[in-house]
Amino acid sequence: MLFHNQAFEERLKFFELNICDFPVELTQADIDHTDSEQIILGLKELRQLFREIYTALDIFQEDEPLESLHNVTNALLFLYSAGFVGELCEQGAKWYLRIDKKQMKSHYKQSFTKPMEKLQHFGFYYEYYKNGNCVETMNKCTEFAIYCEQWDNLLLALSYIMQKIHLNLTADDYVRMQGLFYKLDYRSMVLKESTKRDQIDPFRADIHKTAGAKGEFLESLLKKIVSYYPLKVKIKLHEYYTPHWILQFYKSNTDKYVFNLNVAANTICLEIRLSIETVEALAARKQQISAQLKAELDKLGCIACNNQCKMENLKESNGVHYCTAYSEARLLMLYINSEEDVKSALMLLDFELQSFKE
Repeated sequence: MLFHNQAFEERLKFFELNICDFPVELTQADIDHTDSEQIILGLKELRQLFREIYTALDIFQEDEPLESLHNVTNALLFLYSAGFVGELCEQGAKWYLRIDKKQMKSHYKQSFTKPMEKLQHFGFYYEYYKNGNCVETMNKCTEFAIYCEQWDNLLLALSYIMQKIHLNLTADDYVRMQGLFYKLDYRSMVLKESTKRDQIDPFRADIHKTAGAKGEFLESLLKKIVSYYPLKVKIKLHEYYTPHWILQFYKSNTDKYVFNLNVAANTICLEIRLSIETVEALAARKQQISAQLKAELDKLGCIACNNQCKMENLKESNGVHYCTAYSEARLLMLYINSEEDVKSALMLLDFELQSFKE
């Protein structure tokens, strides 16, 4: 799996880098609520909370990166569910959510214990009730209340976006609703900007912010691709396991898939299944290409697929062995870490996309 060796720190960094900037044009007029001014403040407080969560490695760290990431996403999804099923209440000048435990269990289908414990590090606290009377623990209660002492309007804003904003997201959209929540993409959630994969700008700020110091390499690649080849791009966000952006390029007139640019935290990877002609062109220039590209070519060969050709489809060109029958055996991954890698990627694409030029 792509980026499967990512450390927890890198996975969490992706979410930190992808908190969307607060839209300067978002005003009270965009909020359908009598407490619109407070909701605007609460939306900003949510951004502060998420930034604190995404930089709190020690609180969520476990032995395994995926388990650590689950600690983070489960805490956020607990808030997501609480905002969805909770009844917003006001006590004096303080907002809180009163939650029926059965309803919460039907929406958040995991144990409450760990996410509630993790959220206490960020100013959340709880009260438990049974038949209107206070009880000591979650196990004894039939309903509970969530308070947040650190931010005054955060729970108001959380309730608003979970109960008032309804987006019918499908596979044609760049992300699921949970992903919009992880990013706090208020442009999509509140201002109703398009989330369609084929309408997402590959130069948008959060994608390039993800690339970090390598953003200039991503921009260089994209400028050449969009200006030189008749391709269209469909973009999606993979928020599970190894979070990253996927920029999928297709031939404009046939919708035929060509290649991916994958962008994880401070990482760019070109993912492409090479044509036989491109393999042979690169093999002929094996002494001139970069060390990384040469190493990737040397990885090509038989991948023991189900064709059972007994290597009859395996060919050789200048020391490069490649399969002529199965494109997956010609999958190449090129990581873009330097200007040399940018040149390698563009050279590779020049060979691969010759037939697509107009």
